[in-house]
Amino acid sequence: FDIYKQNEKIEQADKTLEDLRKTAVFVGSNEIYYAATDSHIKFMIETGRKPAALSLFQTALKQAQTEFTNKNLQNDIT
Repeated sequence: FDIYKQNEKIEQADKTLEDLRKTAVFVGSNEIYYAATDSHIKFMIETGRKPAALSLFQTALKQAQTEFTNKNLQNDIT
C-alpha cells in the first residue's frame, strides 16, 4: 500500500487495502480488518474522496456484520 501511495497509484493502493480487508475476514482478524478499513478511509480523504470514504465506512460496518461469523469479532468492529 505504502509503495502505491508514494507513487500516486490510487487504484492499486485502494485494491491493496480491499484485499487486506478480505484477508482479515479469511483469517478472522478484527484488528487487521479495522486497520485496513481505517487506512483506506484516511487515504480516500487524503486523496479528495471524502464522500466515497464515508460510504466505505458504512459499507465496511455492514460487511463486518455478515462476513465475520464470530459475534465477538463483529461486536469489536462495530
